[in-house]
Amino acid sequence: QADTLALIRDVLAAHPRAELGEDEGAHLTDLRQRAAQIFNKLLEAGWLQERTVSLDERWVLLTPRVRPLVRLLRELAEDRVTELKDFAATLRSICASLLTDGALDPARLSSEELRQTVKELLDRVGRAGDQMHAVETLILRHEDQQRTSANASETLNRFLVDFHAGEHMVCYDALQEGSLIPRLRQARAVVQEALANPFVKQHLADGLAAHRQLESGDAYAQAERMLQQLERRLAAIPNKQRLIDGRMADFSRLSSQRHH
Repeated sequence: QADTLALIRDVLAAHPRAELGEDEGAHLTDLRQRAAQIFNKLLEAGWLQERTVSLDERWVLLTPRVRPLVRLLRELAEDRVTELKDFAATLRSICASLLTDGALDPARLSSEELRQTVKELLDRVGRAGDQMHAVETLILRHEDQQRTSANASETLNRFLVDFHAGEHMVCYDALQEGSLIPRLRQARAVVQEALANPFVKQHLADGLAAHRQLESGDAYAQAERMLQQLERRLAAIPNKQRLIDGRMADFSRLSSQRHH
């Protein structure tokens, strides 16, 4: 517990301008009191759990359900170029997997192989979507910085140099590749065909029933939901591309206005 409180104090000291609510200690000036207030809020929210080992030893644990949430938030906020460079490779691998002959063919794959294939594709498409959110976040960050430019020279430098050298351009350039979006549409069509094929859904349901010990009706419904989710996530990528295109255009207009 003492280590946790010390860590909270360190974070508060490192971010003195963080906007806190009244119930988070905004009215408190003493750092220790503010840390204690944040600590209590984390307990109240269920992010931390108290565990008394003895009268003299008190521990707190990070609750298991918080860990995937923190991991997801970290991935959504990811802006390292080494991570974003994976974006194009992820999209190409999704297309390659789905456009291979018999990618979702129940005659070629066992029920367990089909289940693993669909689950792995869902994970990859979800990762690509998260990276696209990260691109949008980075563009908005450049936009916020552009609004604070002090003169025309700084505005032009941010627009012509900093922005186009930014990490987000790795993903944006990948989206502009001539063949990528059409291939994603073809990959989506493969999933749509599978979704319309009751034999594929039943085969996938058999794999889910064996893996998760589900009743046949529940397994079939779950199989249908998985394929629907995969189809929707693939359909969302071009839509997100258009959103990113809009963000890029907004930044260009802002830069022009700031320069004038």
